[in-house]
Amino acid sequence: MRKLMIAASAAALLATVSIAAAADVTGTIQSIDATVGSVTLDNGQTFNLSADLKAQAANWKVGDKVKVTYEGSGNAMSATAVGPAS
Repeated sequence: MRKLMIAASAAALLATVSIAAAADVTGTIQSIDATVGSVTLDNGQTFNLSADLKAQAANWKVGDKVKVTYEGSGNAMSATAVGPAS
């Protein structure tokens, strides 16, 4: 029973850490680099795009207002989702 409780506690802690690691930002697209796979917002933040998001980038244009969900910080921010801002 004790081992089960320890395992359950560890799983809950890891789930909380992954949820807390994701963040959202809303902004206007300033530039898109499909070759490199990045998008930069008007606030200067640049996000690396996954292969799936690179394919979606063809539908975006400079000036679009978007909400980016991302993980990481500094130069290592990776977008996990990009959609229209509400």
